[in-house]
Amino acid sequence: MMINFVLVRYPRIAQIVELGTFGGVTSFHWGIAAGLRGGQLHSFDIVDNRVEPVKKMWASNSNHMKFFIADVNTEPMDMVLRESCIDADLLFVDADHATRVEQAMRYGSLMREGSVIVVHDFPGKRDYAGWVADLQTIGFAYKYHDLASSPLVVSSVGIFERLSSPPAAKEYNCKFSVSCD
Repeated sequence: MMINFVLVRYPRIAQIVELGTFGGVTSFHWGIAAGLRGGQLHSFDIVDNRVEPVKKMWASNSNHMKFFIADVNTEPMDMVLRESCIDADLLFVDADHATRVEQAMRYGSLMREGSVIVVHDFPGKRDYAGWVADLQTIGFAYKYHDLASSPLVVSSVGIFERLSSPPAAKEYNCKFSVSCD
């Protein structure tokens, strides 16, 4: 439901960057949506945890879904990840939960006006006010959050939108990721 909500609320989203692929099933949904809108999904993780049936689904959609092995927390910044964020309409942050604020700040700072950050498992161990204050410094405004729960799962998201141009871009040293497609 969260993916549908975001896609309906932001109909121009086509270029999507995902931090944290894990099994690749949520990624697959983002990728199909990107493809239907004429865009691409670029998904990044430190290892490829996708099982063979999921990899086969990705392979049949490889023109609009790309998986890259890259550590989103290291310096120098991955060059493919950097370029993907510059072009992204949406950044889905679901990698290392201990550093999600830093990931949102680092990669969100590269994005253009009108872009969106969706944080999964929001707010986590960080309070709402801290997220809002930090992302405001790079031009993002808090828009929405939701919590869904059932006896088996609890899931939450926070959504931020860049309403102003970012401050002067920070220069990063970059390296290249490994594409697994």
